[in-house]
Amino acid sequence: MDKLQEPEQLRQRDEIEFHDETHTIGADEFDEYEALDSHAVVGLVNDRGEVLLQNDGSHGWTLPAFRVSAGDDWVSVAQRGVESITGVVVELEYPELVRRVAFRTTNEQTTMYTVVFRASPVEGRPVADEHGESSTALSVQWSESVPPEQDGPVAADIQRFIDGERDF
Repeated sequence: MDKLQEPEQLRQRDEIEFHDETHTIGADEFDEYEALDSHAVVGLVNDRGEVLLQNDGSHGWTLPAFRVSAGDDWVSVAQRGVESITGVVVELEYPELVRRVAFRTTNEQTTMYTVVFRASPVEGRPVADEHGESSTALSVQWSESVPPEQDGPVAADIQRFIDGERDF
């Protein structure tokens, strides 16, 4: 995949899961929800079938996720992010899924996206054990299972890569 400026353009692609949620919130809560970030999430599996996980200190062990700002290229953000924590060049093969979550009041709406990409190494062998603590202050490790503290969409995202390739 070369570029992705707007996740909404992936909505009509049959091979990509697209999940929509809308939450009605009070006007007094809007500023809190408007500050939520969109994220590019990367699933990278090593030759032993283990998935790369990161711990940013607040969400436990998750797939590597990188904040995407308006106007950013999602592919570039995801590639640079995962390369910074693995030390190898990766190629984003395709988006696996998109989550769109909207928060609205009677007068305003804000939307955040999560795009989950599948990646593979292009050069080198990603060995998280050799990188331990990275310059981005994230701990990384390989895992063959979903961490017990994870549930919901985070656990489902990890499981998707443990289970292997898609059928289409």
